[in-house]
Amino acid sequence: PTTGPYELMAVFTKAGDYGIFEVAVDGKTIGEPIDLYDPKVTTTGEISLGTVQLGEGKHVLRAIAIGHNEKKARNAVGVGSHIFGLDYLRLKK
Repeated sequence: PTTGPYELMAVFTKAGDYGIFEVAVDGKTIGEPIDLYDPKVTTTGEISLGTVQLGEGKHVLRAIAIGHNEKKARNAVGVGSHIFGLDYLRLKK
């Protein structure tokens, strides 16, 4: 409800058929690309995606697939897939 800067915290799922993603809020890319490949299903733990300026109202979060980890290609698990798993988002004032 309060306009201002917020740190966007997130937890993602990682697995053998998950891709590399950029995250954008309201059309602006934030943070570094996130590689969600792991041969086992696991989590990233809570990470900071960066600070965003938010006002009242709705906002759009977008995950953009930009590639896959080379280990995935060698292991042939989900080659050609770019699955994305978001566990949760948290805004930190």
